[in-house]
Formats: sequence, C-alpha cells, structure tokens
Amino acid sequence: MLGHARPEQTLDAQRSRLEQRGRLNGVHWFAIGLSMAFTLFAWRYSVTLVDTRAQTQFERHASQVVALAQERLDRYAIFLRSGVGLVQASQQVSLDEWHLYTDSLGLAERFPALRFFGIAYRVRADEHERFVDEQRTFYPDFDLPLTHEDPVLLPISLAWPARFEAGAVGLDLAREPIRRQAVERSFSLGTAQLTGPVALGVSGRQGLILIDAFSDAGDTSFSTGSGGGVAMAVILTSKLLDGLSAELGSHLAIRLSDQDAPIHQDEDYASVASGARFASEPAVSVHGRDWVFDLSSTPLLDREAMLWIPSAVLAAGLLLNALVLTLFLSLSRSNRTALRYAARAGRALSHEREELATINRELSAANSELECFGHALSHDLRTPLNGIQSMVEFAIEDLAETGLDRRERENIESHLDRAQRQVVRGKALITGMLDYTGLGATTQTASRVDVHELLNDIGDGLRLGPDQLRVPDGLPVMHTCETRLGQVFTNLIGNAVKYHPSPGTAVIDIEACEQGGMVRFAVDDDGDGIEPQYRDRAFELFGKVHTRTDVESSGVGLSIVRKSVEQVGGTVVIEEAASGGARVVFTWPHEAHEPSKAA
Repeated sequence: MLGHARPEQTLDAQRSRLEQRGRLNGVHWFAIGLSMAFTLFAWRYSVTLVDTRAQTQFERHASQVVALAQERLDRYAIFLRSGVGLVQASQQVSLDEWHLYTDSLGLAERFPALRFFGIAYRVRADEHERFVDEQRTFYPDFDLPLTHEDPVLLPISLAWPARFEAGAVGLDLAREPIRRQAVERSFSLGTAQLTGPVALGVSGRQGLILIDAFSDAGDTSFSTGSGGGVAMAVILTSKLLDGLSAELGSHLAIRLSDQDAPIHQDEDYASVASGARFASEPAVSVHGRDWVFDLSSTPLLDREAMLWIPSAVLAAGLLLNALVLTLFLSLSRSNRTALRYAARAGRALSHEREELATINRELSAANSELECFGHALSHDLRTPLNGIQSMVEFAIEDLAETGLDRRERENIESHLDRAQRQVVRGKALITGMLDYTGLGATTQTASRVDVHELLNDIGDGLRLGPDQLRVPDGLPVMHTCETRLGQVFTNLIGNAVKYHPSPGTAVIDIEACEQGGMVRFAVDDDGDGIEPQYRDRAFELFGKVHTRTDVESSGVGLSIVRKSVEQVGGTVVIEEAASGGARVVFTWPHEAHEPSKAA
C-alpha cells in the first residue's frame, strides 16, 4: 500500500508547487515595475530628442528665411550697381541710350517688385540754370524749382518706366529727409543704402527705396562735393517679401520690422504665433537699416519634426505594461485551469491508451485479413479469366479446321479477339487495383538509383529506341526506392506511347533539375495532349479522359503515379508541352530517409 501511495503523493506535491508558482508574486511585480520605469525613461528621452531635433530644424529654417530675404534685396542692389556702371561709363547718358538700356534688361519680368528705377545727378545751386538748359534738350518742359536752401540739389533726370517720366523727372531727392539720409550714407560708405518704409504715390502702398551713389574718387560727402549722383530703385515690399515662407516650405510664420516700423507680415502670423512651439527674433543689418524678423514655427514644422513620437512612446509603453499584466493574470488563471484539466486528463489518458492499443491490434488484424482477402480475390478472379482465355485460344485454333467459309470465320475471329481483349483488360484491372491499394506489397528499402540507367531499362522494356525515348546526359544518381520510381516512369512513358495517335513514331523527352532537396522531373510527349479542364480528372481512380476505343486501359496508371509521388512528399501536375502534347511534371526526394511502401 505504501509503495502505491508514494507516486500519488509525489504528484500531489508537484501539483501544489505548480499552483503556488502560478500565482502572481514579487518577481512578476518587479518585472512590471521595471517595465514601467523603462517606459518613463524612454518617454522622457524621446521628448528631449524630439525637442532638440525640432529646435535645430526651426533654427535652420530661420537662418534660411533671413538669408533668402537678404538675397532677394541683394539682387536689386546688384542691378542698381549696373545702372551706376552705365552712367559712369558714359559720363552723360542720353534719353535714347537710357530707353535702350532699360528695355534690354526686361526689368518688369526679372524684378517683379521694382516699381521705379531712375538716375539723379548731383547739381550745385549755382549750376542750376546750366543743368536745366541741358535737360531741356531731352525734356522741353524740364523744370527744377529751388524749394530749399541747401546748396546741393539731386534732381531725377532719367526714369523707368516711361509712364513716370513726366511726374518724376525733375523731382529733387534731396528735399525729403528720408531719402536724403540714405543718399548721404551711400556717398559716405560707397555702398547701396536703404530707406525706411515709405508710402508710394497716390495708392499709398508701402515700399522701400534703395539708393546707390556714384562720384569721383575720394568724394565721400554729398553736401560738399560736386558731380556724380545716385541710382535709385523703388521696391514694393509686398512683392519683395510675399511668399518668403512658402518658398521654404511654409515651416515658419514671418513678421518683419524695420527699426520698429512694420514692413511685412504673413496672413496667418497672428494665429500661428499665439500657439507656436518655437519663436525667435533675429536682427540683421540690411543696407544701412536694422531689420528684425519675428519668426514662429507653424504646425507643419511640428508635424515634420514628429513631435507626436513621445506621446506614442508613452502610450505604447503603458499599453505594453497593461498587456504584460494581463498576460501574467491570464497565465495564472490558465495554469490553475490546466492543472485541474491535467488531473482529469491523466486519468483519461491511460484509458485512451488501452483503447488505442486495442484499435491498433484490431486494425493490424484487419489489414492482414484484407491482404489475404486481396490475394484470394485476385486468385479467384484470375482463375475464371484464365479459363476463358484458354477457351478462346482453343476456339481460335479449332476455327481453322472448321468448314466455315472465309466471311463467317472472320466474323467469329473478330468476336473471339474482342473476348480475348476483355480478358486481358480484366486482368490488368485486377493488377492495377492491387498495385493502387498496395495489397501484397513488401517493404522496400532505398538504394542507389542511376536514373539514366533506370530510364534506359524502361525504354528497352517498352521497345522504345533512343530516337523515341530521349534521355539526356547528366541525370542524377539518387538514393531512393528504385521500384517505386521505376513504376512512376513506366506508367508515364507507357501512357505517352499508348495514347499517342501514332505510337510507332511517338517521341518522349525526359528533363530533370535539382530543386532544393528534391529533383524535378518532366516527361514530355508530342501527342494530342490533355485539355486543361480534364487534367485533374486524369489522376482520379478509373478517371479516363480519352474516348478512343482502340486502347485498352485499366484507368489506374496515373492514380498510381500520384499516390506514389505524394507518399514520398512530392507533387505532380499535368501541363502543356511545347510540342502541344502532354507534359507531366513531378518532384521526387533526392535522398529517401526511411523505407517506403510500394504503391
């Protein structure tokens, strides 16, 4: 009794320990806490990483905006310097030369923000009358009123576009303080200088005036020098700066000021700036003026910087922790449930083993009886067929000795031949059925098989010469069941000849190639082929797809082929050959790992 109780006690103790381990304990809670701490660390690290990346992108875009604004204005300064070069090279530019020069530049297309371009000469007050007389050779109505007491005048003498000539020519730039300051700076520094924002004409549109002075060498004072002058360009700020943000991808909203005077502001600046994640106010000196860029990041920059990543990391980490906790709880419940089921299953397993052993014994006995029955049935079925065949043969021999005329004898011979063919077909059907079911087969072991020699032997047995059965060189040498593989080839090659319209001229081609651990064989013929809708049916037991009456067939050949191929782990399909005939492709393992049963 004690000997029988100890295993049960051991199993109960093991089950108790497993149940204890299945409950949540300190190790589980430590793993969950560690996972939560890692989640918070990853979230904080991603916040820092994304913020740094976004800040870098914002600063890069801000630098690009400032550089682009300066670049746009510098293009006008370079163009203005070309006007200075024209005047200095010609000393005195005629009106025709001026028109030719401005027309050749295509100013309206190349400089869309340019509203006015002109040349103004510096004239001393005591040279007033002489200058007026010179200008009237170009403009008969030219006039230069003395509106201030300054000894130096700066009248506009050449203007573009031509529609402004009447109103602009003769206008003294030195009379207005804003323009005069820019003129004095340009003479003093020798570079183009910019005015602050000014209202232009009747429209009142905002603009900037860019002035570039030219004079004799060493003349750096506008008030004390003589000769020379300035080239000036009136620029519309709306056309100069609009689209600045869009050109760089709309990552920033821009507001631009000139020494506290607003110059430009994007339409969405107010709405974007209030909720911007990043903002900066870089100040730059632009041709004598201090410009301040108020830049704010747009939602587009936030999206491209992937600011959502930290939230996603946190959400994913929390979800993962929740899944881990759920998994632990589920495993704990599953463990307890499994132990209960295991106890019941253990008791049922021994009973099922006994039933399975009984069924196996009964199945083995049934298989033995079925094999014996198959042999007996084969013998019993063949015996009357053999008798019928013998009687037919005797009848054919005796027929020659009868006194029947030729026509009656041929008629009887035809019936006897038909009976003999039916006897042969019956025997083939019995043999095919036994081959298909595997009855009477013995266990066959794998051996070395030279496929080239195997096919040549099959060709000899079917009386096919090398011009009919074309076997290529280089076929593999395999380790497999020679009988089974030979049976597959024999059925395929025999069918190709049997169903050929002219069996004596049938040509069968064999192909083979390595395919992993398998060999892919193909048997092609030049017969009538098999229609696609009948190809699956051809592999069925007794599944005939031909309607010819002159061919005796048991209808099990291709069934044996498929069964044999599938039992070794291969596949078989029917395709259309290049010649229009049938192409049967099957795969066969290169190495057989265990004995195989004949089909």
